[in-house]
Amino acid sequence: MDPTIGDFEEADVLIESSKITAVRPNIQAAAQIIDVTGMIVMPGFIDTHHHQYETIQRSIIPDGVLGNFAGVNWPQENYVSVVQNIWTTGLIPGPTPADPPIWNLGRSPYDPEDYYISELVASLTQIDQGITTGVDTSQSSHTPEHTDAMIQGLMDSGHRSLYVYSLGRADDNRGGYECPGTIGNKTTGLGRLREQWFKSEDQLVTLGFSGGAELFGLARSFGTVIVNHNVGDPTFVTGNVNAVDVLGNPILGPDLELIHCVRWTEEAWQIAADKGIHISIAVLIEIQMRHGMPPLPTGARSRHPAEPEQRC
Repeated sequence: MDPTIGDFEEADVLIESSKITAVRPNIQAAAQIIDVTGMIVMPGFIDTHHHQYETIQRSIIPDGVLGNFAGVNWPQENYVSVVQNIWTTGLIPGPTPADPPIWNLGRSPYDPEDYYISELVASLTQIDQGITTGVDTSQSSHTPEHTDAMIQGLMDSGHRSLYVYSLGRADDNRGGYECPGTIGNKTTGLGRLREQWFKSEDQLVTLGFSGGAELFGLARSFGTVIVNHNVGDPTFVTGNVNAVDVLGNPILGPDLELIHCVRWTEEAWQIAADKGIHISIAVLIEIQMRHGMPPLPTGARSRHPAEPEQRC
């Protein structure tokens, strides 16, 4: 699949530690040999959007629509009220921020060990399916212990993952809420994770961040990519064409991945192409959960000058 390497009917793949160092016929090396004669060896699939902490909730609400983030759809069972509220934060908010919660467990129902198990099972399942790289946006950093358990589960699995540090329940009664952190602070939040878990980029699990544009400078100060959901808001792109973060970096750039991106305008797609923004498309989810029609742009994308124009 790499034109600089070529395709072979028979060849060897040499792996040293976590890296593929050679692909060619008749490699001679002092190594453990795994004989896959007659099989296809190819790059693994990449999952650009996964909430791995939800794995042990499997089948709780398989057909849940997106719901309403203000909680006004309760007691209708939807993705927000069941998965995001009951089983993630333990809190169903009232119709408006001024109203008392409809239901409040007082803490997330997850313990750190639950997150560890969920991350481990999700990662091993992906490996079994041929998915060797994933992006994990597990929005559950209620305490440092919860965060560390998720990272440990990813690392123990052997799966190549981008762990996307995301918000949790700030008033979890076990305390210690630290997300997202502050620029220059290496003892808490994003800075702690960089210092404790991600000093090197040369490892299977690397660090990302999810948060509002006002926090993009924080993410970039610690060298993380940014992965955010965008469900039907092209103005985030069109309205930030010339905007910069607190460090003076452009808000929009190639270190940004946006998920879903339904109901975007042609202008938004063209800006995304020009800025090098990465787009994650989840066709079945976008239809099933009523995000909107899958975001297939009609023409706004970067292409080689010699490539014929194609429109979806």
